[in-house]
Amino acid sequence: MKICVCGWYYMDSIYRDFEEVNKTYPVFVVAHKEDEKLAGFDHYVRENTGLEWGAYDWYLKNEWDGESDVLFMHDDVRMRPTFCEYDTVPVIQVFKAVENLAKEYDQVYIFRSMQEKKENFGLHGRALLCSARFLQYLLDNEDGIWNDVDNTGHTMGPTPDWCKHYNEADYKFRDTLTKIDALETGMSLNNIVLISPFDCARRGKFEEERQYPI
Repeated sequence: MKICVCGWYYMDSIYRDFEEVNKTYPVFVVAHKEDEKLAGFDHYVRENTGLEWGAYDWYLKNEWDGESDVLFMHDDVRMRPTFCEYDTVPVIQVFKAVENLAKEYDQVYIFRSMQEKKENFGLHGRALLCSARFLQYLLDNEDGIWNDVDNTGHTMGPTPDWCKHYNEADYKFRDTLTKIDALETGMSLNNIVLISPFDCARRGKFEEERQYPI
């Protein structure tokens, strides 16, 4: 499994986790701005178009090796401590659990809890695993991953005239999954798995907490 990270918020905690995970699962950061944390990872800095979905599409078309399953995720996801028999579960074990999902699913959204799933209406671009055969299908039949190339940073509030709603790519991706499902390709798509350490929240929530602590 490879990991594609959309780099924007550069939260300290998740990059410390990435340093550990990178030893087993190569982490590639598709960044929308420079940051000193990028020095420890393979990365590419690109214009901020399409938000995280633009980053994922770039990775698929320019960096994907054509054979690996890929975990796509944002860099303001928090990995919450998990305990087993009074001891903390190493973060690498959490990512190994994610890797194993590809044995059963070709695409799966990862949420922390049912409440988080409900708050996000069962779809998001903050953490999702895609199998190699699904990614190849997207390249061959969908021209990659749709993203709003006119969106250069709109993430909240009323939709401006120059781009679509900030969650448009979430909906488009779900529509693509539904369309492929109807074709009976044999792929297992549009799945949801709860993994409690993955605190995906919503785009920008943890940055808001960092800037405006209670």
